[in-house]
Amino acid sequence: MVSGGVPTGTDILIGSDIAVRLGLKVEFENTDKAAIPASLSSGMCDIALSALEIGAPGTAGLVMVPYGGLHQSLVVPYGNPDSIAGLGDLCGRTVGVTAGSDEEAAALGSGSQAGQGVFPACSSAGKLAPIVRSYGTESDAADALMSGQADALFVDSATGAYEIEWHKDRVTAIDNVTDSVAKLGIAVPKGKQGLWAAVQKALDAMNADGSLADFWFRGGASDVPPGASGTP
Repeated sequence: MVSGGVPTGTDILIGSDIAVRLGLKVEFENTDKAAIPASLSSGMCDIALSALEIGAPGTAGLVMVPYGGLHQSLVVPYGNPDSIAGLGDLCGRTVGVTAGSDEEAAALGSGSQAGQGVFPACSSAGKLAPIVRSYGTESDAADALMSGQADALFVDSATGAYEIEWHKDRVTAIDNVTDSVAKLGIAVPKGKQGLWAAVQKALDAMNADGSLADFWFRGGASDVPPGASGTP
């Protein structure tokens, strides 16, 4: 997220903590997510900490240090007037997703989710399939929900947590609506093994003193953070 032109959120807190532990001055650059791998490979930045999924396209040339994971959630209007508890309650309703997200692929049964979308149970039960609407940004999707154009948003849990942070009196979230967990990694370019080891050492220390779990808890977004690696 960017507030007043300044990046903010869980990843910023974690990145700042890593910098302090390594005795480094940190500078954050707000970069389009799709451009981050190329920025690393070209040397425009040294470390990428922006919910990059381990094994995702574009990360093949990077070294990934695991630091958490995201579930899938539904964001609904505050008070949940339609009593939506899970995906099965979305049959015949309008569901918003962010274009290009894993949730869009899962909802449409496209891309990596071809033939195995999350909503086939609706037709199997003789109910109408959800109407899936894709929005260019997470903000556009949230606006659609709050204006009544969508009954729910199908998003990752970080997005759900951030929307609650920004619109806590207008939206709420239902977490863990699927078994999917996206494993997240901090990325560094190949060939910078010293930097990789330093980041891993900082994460081990954050795991040991509980600060990493605390950052994720405050963000309301993560799977249980990975255990300490055991590296010195």
